[in-house]
Amino acid sequence: MEQDLRHTLGNVGVWTMAFDVIQDRVRQHLDAGADHVCVQVLTADPAALPVREWRELAPVVRGVAPGA
Repeated sequence: MEQDLRHTLGNVGVWTMAFDVIQDRVRQHLDAGADHVCVQVLTADPAALPVREWRELAPVVRGVAPGA
């Protein structure tokens, strides 16, 4: 199981970049055959929901979704 977990987490990355760069990275994963890409917003306050950031990021990732 440990080996499976390492394989699963092999493509994990933390990106602190402009939205266009994040969009390119998500597109690269999808173009490489990924059937999903997880995007998580991390903020200075882990107890707060990053609603503003989700709203800003939504159109960026929606723009690369299959069928978009």
